[in-house]
Amino acid sequence: MSDYSAFDLHLSPITTDEELKVIIAFQEMLDPKDRAIYPGDVKEFTWFTREEVEACRAYQEFKSRLRPWDICLYGNHDVIEKDKLPETFQVRNIIIMHGHQFDKYAGGCAQRTYYRWAPWVRNVWLKSPGEQKMAGETSWTAHNGQIWGAAINWLEASKYRILGIGHTHDTAIINRPISGKKLVGVGSLPEDGVYLNLDSLRICKVKV
Repeated sequence: MSDYSAFDLHLSPITTDEELKVIIAFQEMLDPKDRAIYPGDVKEFTWFTREEVEACRAYQEFKSRLRPWDICLYGNHDVIEKDKLPETFQVRNIIIMHGHQFDKYAGGCAQRTYYRWAPWVRNVWLKSPGEQKMAGETSWTAHNGQIWGAAINWLEASKYRILGIGHTHDTAIINRPISGKKLVGVGSLPEDGVYLNLDSLRICKVKV
């Protein structure tokens, strides 16, 4: 069995055909015994209801290819499934999580209130890294630097050697030469076509 991790799917009624094509290509790339780990923000419950997301074509296509041994973790945009999904998954000496745990602006249920009922407040103070990226804002880089810095501090104090996260919609491999530890930040599968090979610790691109 080989392990692969794909981040930040954000499946919703506005998932484009191009994004869905990349997600399906990743799922079809897997051998029958491979395991896929989807670390959070699989569904987009910040902007849409459960009924809207689970009825949409993108989620139905994804679900039809999801195997019993694949793993879905909790991310801040999965907010209404917080009590149903694990937050972390360990593979050997690697710990995988979504990454919002290191983002002081990712506020779970409180954030969702702003998203749905007071978007003008959210647009000023609470934009996610993905939204900053799409808007072409330079604050995206600074925001991600804060997240990666907090993640490195957590990793250095933990028992794990490698931490893999998403959430930033950007890629980074940060080696810590003194401790020998490594942070791997992986971008969004549907946006960038990238995923993490957990056997080689390489960020790869899916072939569509």
